[in-house]
Amino acid sequence: MWGWLGSLSQQSANASFPYKIGEERTSLSEKSIWKLHGGQKQADGTEVSIFIFDKTGATEDQVKLARASFFRLKTLRHPCILRYIDGVELDTKICVATEAVVPLVDYLEEQKATLSSNKLCSMISWGIHQIAVRHRYA
Repeated sequence: MWGWLGSLSQQSANASFPYKIGEERTSLSEKSIWKLHGGQKQADGTEVSIFIFDKTGATEDQVKLARASFFRLKTLRHPCILRYIDGVELDTKICVATEAVVPLVDYLEEQKATLSSNKLCSMISWGIHQIAVRHRYA
């Protein structure tokens, strides 16, 4: 089932990255160099999100972008920015654990049936505001 994770040997994955990797959220698959998975911290079962970048078949520019993103996320602390928890760079992958998240596209799709269009517009506006606040900080 997780054949593409084959290069992460069970022993090195447990030693270097102590998280159980769950199902991929496919809504972002074609929109990012990162694959987003649900996950859990093995020590206490805390829910996390795991971003995985597969270096195999990636261009040099994509690898540089993934490394820069990994480094930048580790060093930023702000309420409007995703909270970094842990990460590791292996020979063929970069794995990053963050606070548990749901992509906005997925969340809005889930809420569409129960919320009015006015409420959905308010949620989208709030999201855009948070992005603007983050850019003011940067």
